[in-house]
Amino acid sequence: MIGMHVWDAVIIGGGASGLMAGLTAAKRGKSVLILEKSSVIARKLRITGGGNCNFSNLNVSSSHYLSENPHFPKSALAGYTPEEFLSLLSKHSLKWEERDNGELFAFGATYIADMLIHECVSSGAKIETGVNISGVEKTDGVFSVFAGGKIYKARNVVIAAGSVAAPQLGATDAGYRLAEQFGIQIVPVKPALAGMVLPENLAAFTSLTGITVPVSVSLRGKSFYGNLLFTHQGLSGPAAFWVSLYHREGEAVAVNFMPQCDITALLNSERKAGKTVLSVLSAVMPKKLAQIMTDGFDVRLAGASREVLTAVNERVNNFKIVPAGFLGYGKAEVASGGVSTHGLSSKTMESKIVKGLYFTGEVVDVTGELGGYNLHWAWASGFAAGKSLE
Repeated sequence: MIGMHVWDAVIIGGGASGLMAGLTAAKRGKSVLILEKSSVIARKLRITGGGNCNFSNLNVSSSHYLSENPHFPKSALAGYTPEEFLSLLSKHSLKWEERDNGELFAFGATYIADMLIHECVSSGAKIETGVNISGVEKTDGVFSVFAGGKIYKARNVVIAAGSVAAPQLGATDAGYRLAEQFGIQIVPVKPALAGMVLPENLAAFTSLTGITVPVSVSLRGKSFYGNLLFTHQGLSGPAAFWVSLYHREGEAVAVNFMPQCDITALLNSERKAGKTVLSVLSAVMPKKLAQIMTDGFDVRLAGASREVLTAVNERVNNFKIVPAGFLGYGKAEVASGGVSTHGLSSKTMESKIVKGLYFTGEVVDVTGELGGYNLHWAWASGFAAGKSLE
């Protein structure tokens, strides 16, 4: 071991946060080695958004993130803004656009991955692929990273190994296991930003497969407006994904299928027209959905009782669903939970109990809502670690 090279930083994981940590540290003159288990760097990033990368959001703030410590993301998010990533895109002449709700998209996720790799390499960082990490130890202030019969020495180690979401892309629990080797707590992990499985009593919704409607969904005082897609398994789309992030087992979700319409007022306004409840609703929503909403209550409005109007209004504007569950890691965008933020510095991402050990990106118990928030967390947390490690 005498004379073995000691890196300033070995980064475990060549995804979004690992590359950001690497290029940030390398630009400071640090010697950086990025180790990636896959043969392809930033494999998950390259397919984000079906290739159209929702890389950030102009509305980035801690309110769009779920964590056991809700204040934890604030410092890192303040330290790296969407405008700073836009500046990086501009440097590489990459085009982007703003869409609904402040979402920022680039035309080609692969271009962003290649941009980050270029920034790393041009700044002096070295990247190795196909490296499977078996363990990490720290002795006399220096880390030893064990991989495939090799030992890499480093003054700092950044674990940017991602989560267990998307195992088909090679995702594993390696980051959690490495954290546990150092006695670091893991918040229970579960699939997030995934489709909803409906209970048997709502089997009628399968007849709506392929239909998308704009809705608002509500849970414990929080609400989200977005599209809901009916599938043969249940519900998908941004609204269902949002629910999967915040839902607790056994909890009812309130769905408003006409969030911009007071159904009672609409039905009362059509009383004199001789229409039925179904005919009125079919004019403002897909007919198949209207049929489900009016099942048992399809009467002529002229003779409809207040109870009937109230019942229909409750179905349309406040439909209660208790999900049977959510799709697993293979269909989930991310996994919530992970390395507990209570054991990390919110400013640097460094472990409070192991000096020089950092955690970034999805391996940390910080999960963003749909809309570019998770990738921005990767940039912000990677930047925080890269600019702080000594």
